[in-house]
Amino acid sequence: MCGRCALFPPLHFFSQSAPRLTIHTFLAAEEVFMYQLQGRSLCFRQTCRWAFTLVELLVVIAIIAILIGLLVPAVQKVRESANRIECSNNLKQLGIAMHNYHGDRNGLPIDDNVGVLPGTFYTGILPYVEQQNNSPSAAAPVKIYLCPSRRTTNVGPRDDYGAGHHPDWWYESFPYSGWYSVLGGPYFSDHNGGMNSNFSGVRLTDITGADGTSNTLLLSHKGLAPLYYKGGSPPADNNPTFTTDVTWFSGSGWEHHRNPTLAFARDSNDIANMQELIGSPHTGAIPCLFCDGSVRSLSYTVDPLIIARLWAWNDGQVVPSDPGQ
Repeated sequence: MCGRCALFPPLHFFSQSAPRLTIHTFLAAEEVFMYQLQGRSLCFRQTCRWAFTLVELLVVIAIIAILIGLLVPAVQKVRESANRIECSNNLKQLGIAMHNYHGDRNGLPIDDNVGVLPGTFYTGILPYVEQQNNSPSAAAPVKIYLCPSRRTTNVGPRDDYGAGHHPDWWYESFPYSGWYSVLGGPYFSDHNGGMNSNFSGVRLTDITGADGTSNTLLLSHKGLAPLYYKGGSPPADNNPTFTTDVTWFSGSGWEHHRNPTLAFARDSNDIANMQELIGSPHTGAIPCLFCDGSVRSLSYTVDPLIIARLWAWNDGQVVPSDPGQ
């Protein structure tokens, strides 16, 4: 009998004249048949093993690396887009809080970093941002006081939003004399080497009767080098008493203010005195809060003179509401 017939006997082989046929013969034949159906070798004791070659493995790794290289920028872009939306919403909520403050007190907050009262504008609006139980003594971090593209509440009671100083501080440089910002603080120059402290604040009706609330900046980002996002920002104007990033409830006059006569800048470790500029971590444009409560993004290329006019509520010239958008 041939090998094939031994494995698959003909029908007459299964007759009663073949007493040597046992159940084991059927099982062996069935097992061989099943192996043939599955496309396997007839060798029962030999196992087929498959593996990648080194070249194939390197190709797979290279493809994965390329995909990661393509996906990471896309993910970062989506994350930044989400952070920008959240940041703009923070500014919007701060604007609503200041308007509610104004409704109760007939005036916008005065940012007094030095005195205990009235305190910073952040301190003044605590009840209007659901922080009634917070205070300078509690010193709890407030999420909407921080730009999500920079940092979280893990940095403690810091803040990322600020206003322009009164442009009048640079009165010797034409034409800033007599220009005042809304949140510039209660102190301003007397143009004789000293300063006055009788600034009583601004009402929305004052702004409406001057440059207009939709043409006047209320709040934006205070510049900060990425190196100091976790703290340690250097002082302004080479004066160690002019702190620039301590807390939302204390610090010097530069703590929540920046130079309104200089151009906007994107946060950078390579810009000298970044802590004195209006700047943000966002790409392309900087989100800004206007006195009418709207939040609009302004280009980093806006002319510095226009920026100073936007901060000044009483410069006497109406600037378009979308300069350099």
